Amino acid sequence: MVVDPINAVVQVAYTKGSIYEYTNVSRRAILTLMLVPTISRGFWVNANLTFCDSKTAKQGTCRRLNALFAESLPITHEPDYVTFKVAN
Repeated sequence: MVVDPINAVVQVAYTKGSIYEYTNVSRRAILTLMLVPTISRGFWVNANLTFCDSKTAKQGTCRRLNALFAESLPITHEPDYVTFKVAN
């Protein structure tokens, strides 16, 4: 998980491999996550990103990122297309 309290953006890599970016996340919630080391990350994601009454769900966006590994976080720029070379 990568958080950006200035821009109110959170990128989350889930255990099954999907990586999502959430915008317009509550800055107060992000600061709580950063300052309380014992907070459950799963509980925080469910309460602040995916819950239907959360600020992100009401006003923000959620998009799936085209990344393969969580080690590539933070993703700052995504190409509009994916290229690959086919062996002859």
